[in-house]
Amino acid sequence: MMFVSLISMLSLNAEPLKVGAKLPELKGKNQDGKEIALKAADGDQWMVIFTYPKALTGG
Repeated sequence: MMFVSLISMLSLNAEPLKVGAKLPELKGKNQDGKEIALKAADGDQWMVIFTYPKALTGG
């Protein structure tokens, strides 16, 4: 399974998703640096999406 290191999910002025709504198309890079897309995940697989705020932190 692919673990996504960083995904820029939505722009700052985007509407929040409602419960049950479909996700917009998401793309990111996996631990090997290869680009992946959410649509590439098969219905029989799990995908872990890990995001973190870098702005305004000491890291």
